[in-house]
Amino acid sequence: MATGERVDDTSMTESNLSLWIDESIRLLGGSTLVVDSHIDEILRAPGRTWSASGAVELVEAGAKSITPGWTGRLSLAIPLETHGPDLKIKAPELSSLELNRAQPPSLYVFGTRFFLSTGLTGEEYHAGYGDNPWNLNADEWSVEFSSFKDREARNRGWEPSDTVWVHYIAGR
Repeated sequence: MATGERVDDTSMTESNLSLWIDESIRLLGGSTLVVDSHIDEILRAPGRTWSASGAVELVEAGAKSITPGWTGRLSLAIPLETHGPDLKIKAPELSSLELNRAQPPSLYVFGTRFFLSTGLTGEEYHAGYGDNPWNLNADEWSVEFSSFKDREARNRGWEPSDTVWVHYIAGR
C-alpha cells in the first residue's frame, strides 16, 4: 500500500462480520447450539469503544449477508452497567443506556435447537421493547431487556448481568 492510501474500514468491518456469521452458521449442528464472540474480536479491533446505535447498525448490516432460507437467530448482546445485587425489574430507556465499559457487545448465532435445550437454573427478568430508537423492521427484529443471575451469582449475592438484546430472527 502506498503512503497516504487509506483502507475502507466500513467494507473491512462488514466483510469480517459477514465471514464470522457465515462460519458460525456453518458450525451450528451436532452438539453446537450457539456460537458467540465479542464484536471487537470479530472485527479485530481490540479496545474499540462502542455505542449501542453503532453496534446495532453493524449487526443490521451483517444480517443482510445471511443466506435466505436459514432459520435461526442472530443476536446482539449489549451489556449494561449494574448497580447492586438485585435483579432489575424495569427495563431502562433505550435512549439513555449505560453500557458496561469493561465488556464490549457480543454477537450470538443461535441454531433453532438451542431453544429446545434445558432451561436456565438461575433467575431472570425479561421485558420487551415495543418500539426501538434504531427503526429496525419489527417483522424481522425484536429488542428486549434481560436481568439475569445464575445459581452461583444468586447464592453469593453477586450483581446480575443486565443486557439489552437485539434479535434478528431469520425465517420469520
